[in-house]
Amino acid sequence: MVEMIHFIRQLEAYCRLEVIECSWKVLTDFLNKKEGDLDALIDAHRSYLERMTKKILLWHSKPGKEVRCDAIGYAYHY
Repeated sequence: MVEMIHFIRQLEAYCRLEVIECSWKVLTDFLNKKEGDLDALIDAHRSYLERMTKKILLWHSKPGKEVRCDAIGYAYHY
């Protein structure tokens, strides 16, 4: 049981520190530039979500082939 709790805490720390905060910094840097239009903002947000999803789920797709869960892909469009 202790090993499972340790694993969950390490996974949570990885997701929070290495994925969410780093990806959030990239998005806020884009916002602080105050350039571009609504389409650029939507593209930046979509990139933020895709970067977080790939890093949290540890997806390593082959070049030229995108691996995406249908539910996640559906959520990106709305």
